Amino acid sequence: MQKKIVILMIINLLLFSIVGISYGETGDQSITYNEAVNRALEASDAIEDLSDSMEDVWEQRNDLLGVKQTIQEQLDQINRFEKLYEKKYEDGESLTPAETQELQGYQMFLGDEPPSFTNQEMLDQFIKQRDFPHEQLLVTYNQLKNQRTLLPDQLEAGVRELYINLVNLRSTLEGQEIYTSNLENQYTAAEKKFELGQISAQELLSAKNSYLIQKLSTEQLDRSATILSLSLKDMMGLSLETPIKLTSNMAAFNTIDLKAIEYYEALALENRAEILDAKNVYEMEKREASIIQEYLTNPLTTDRLTYDSDVIDAKNAYEAAILDVKEDITKGYFATEEALEDYEIKLDEYKRSVNDLKDKREMFNLGMIDRNTFDMVEFSFKMSKDALLSSRRTLELNYYKLEKASHLGPAFESSTGGAR
Repeated sequence: MQKKIVILMIINLLLFSIVGISYGETGDQSITYNEAVNRALEASDAIEDLSDSMEDVWEQRNDLLGVKQTIQEQLDQINRFEKLYEKKYEDGESLTPAETQELQGYQMFLGDEPPSFTNQEMLDQFIKQRDFPHEQLLVTYNQLKNQRTLLPDQLEAGVRELYINLVNLRSTLEGQEIYTSNLENQYTAAEKKFELGQISAQELLSAKNSYLIQKLSTEQLDRSATILSLSLKDMMGLSLETPIKLTSNMAAFNTIDLKAIEYYEALALENRAEILDAKNVYEMEKREASIIQEYLTNPLTTDRLTYDSDVIDAKNAYEAAILDVKEDITKGYFATEEALEDYEIKLDEYKRSVNDLKDKREMFNLGMIDRNTFDMVEFSFKMSKDALLSSRRTLELNYYKLEKASHLGPAFESSTGGAR
């Protein structure tokens, strides 16, 4: 796909300013975006829990490295016993006094002859315990390390999405409340006109229904905003009763450089945590299977079948992780493209609404239109402005998520929120 670079200079329209817009009641606790992220990081126990788990796993691995050394020393002693035994009893050579004393020591603890093991016995008693557990724990440690590195970004992504959605919803709610008030005023005016016989009962009923339907819709939006607010408070570790006010100027991107999809896919395939984890497991399983194959040449033995099967499962999981990441990047890229297109449409609509408001203001000042007509035009302008801001915030959110999804993560389509 041809590289597509889009530069959005925010915003030199000389039409409006978005700096410092707040949504909430006077006296509410003001929360900026950065404060929300910091509070979420401070409130999360998961980071400390993962750090503790990493430390525990690393200590266990060090213990197993000690076990590995002990087992290797045992094997070295057995090998040394075999060499001294062969030198004296099979080759007929004389041992030095030191070698004689060493051989007698081995015979005292291990028997007159060196112990003999089948390949299966060697695997079960020595090789598996020496080579496998500490490597398995290293894979586990690296998985925890990736999770620990990823977690702050997961929390920030969750806060960012909740924050933007709540700002957008409260902005929409503010406009809907104005519209509801306008419809209520129109209904009140319709009642007076009906009493004067200027409109029919059907026209009065229509005005009433319009107002009541809009009122219900506004109340539903308010409940949705409350739910999002509660989720955000929970992530920040705030009491659910704490009133908050959000500021919308949240470190916006001044430029958005949307490259070709292949760019993001290549980065993701190299850096995404789920691919790295699956690859590490796959490499570990292949290593273990190769060791098993050194000792068991028959592919139908139980161990061979088990370890070969584990390799196949790990390979399938690795390939599935690659496909999942590719799909995630594709969805994220197309969502960002759609958000960009929507923003450009909203920008054109906003420009038209500015011109329309200017024209209607002049007409209102000249007495060519009434107050209700002008109020509706002014309301349409506000809604267009809010729609543009909402579209811009959504575009920046998608671009942010795509950038994160192209590195360690989280995935573009990861669920809103994060570990606590």
